[in-house]
Amino acid sequence: MQRLAPAKAPAIQAELHGNALAITPVSSGVSHLDEVLALGGLPAGRVSEIAGPMSSGKTGLALMLLAEQTRAGKLVAIVDGTGQFYPPAAAAMGIDLRRALLIAPTLIAPTSDGANASGAKRSGRARTCADDQVAALARAAEIIARSRSFSMVLIDLPANCKVQSKPARRLRVAAQATGTTIVMLSTRSGDVEGAAARIEASPCQALGSKTRRTQFRIAKGGLGHCPSVELSCKSHRFDNSPPLAVAPVLCRTLPGTETSRP
Repeated sequence: MQRLAPAKAPAIQAELHGNALAITPVSSGVSHLDEVLALGGLPAGRVSEIAGPMSSGKTGLALMLLAEQTRAGKLVAIVDGTGQFYPPAAAAMGIDLRRALLIAPTLIAPTSDGANASGAKRSGRARTCADDQVAALARAAEIIARSRSFSMVLIDLPANCKVQSKPARRLRVAAQATGTTIVMLSTRSGDVEGAAARIEASPCQALGSKTRRTQFRIAKGGLGHCPSVELSCKSHRFDNSPPLAVAPVLCRTLPGTETSRP
């Protein structure tokens, strides 16, 4: 291999050992957030997680990601596991609905005795939704990704639901094999096993300001140790204005360098 293709030999060896080749970044549409991500955006062809409670800003960020893709003429898909996707709001965020596929599966509400609507008994730890429901959402996203027609698939997980190891692994394999970027929304950080990048969203309010602001903390896949950026939100859009100096923003620490601030 070294003799026939010396320039490609290292890349081929890396692929044979299961390592990732060159990963291209997917812009979030917010330059200040891209700056604290290691690749300058979310990794394409990988599974990423955006976690946060309700009204934290995670859905707004996810819609901006989809809008960036449709603006570039690409197709996107939304697997709505919460039943809260509102197309007019998505269009207001800049998503071209003609290039978006919505998958809205029937939600199974758990009963008080631990069984779902179909009568299947749940066992083990207490939980608010059945594992088979989350697995069905992951399976739908996997099928979409393997079609190779969509550049990004968004999965909105029901509250307090965790993606188990088997469906999480299948999603990672499908994303890497097809180059599809899979973004999963969760209410708790770490609910998506093996995510290549993890962003934690939390609402915050600056002193003396009525502008809604959100802090995004890069728990995985960022520059340095858990950098964060605080952004203002106007009409559910995050602007590119300079972050507040009082917030722990753009704390970029690289090996052998000092922490820098804007």
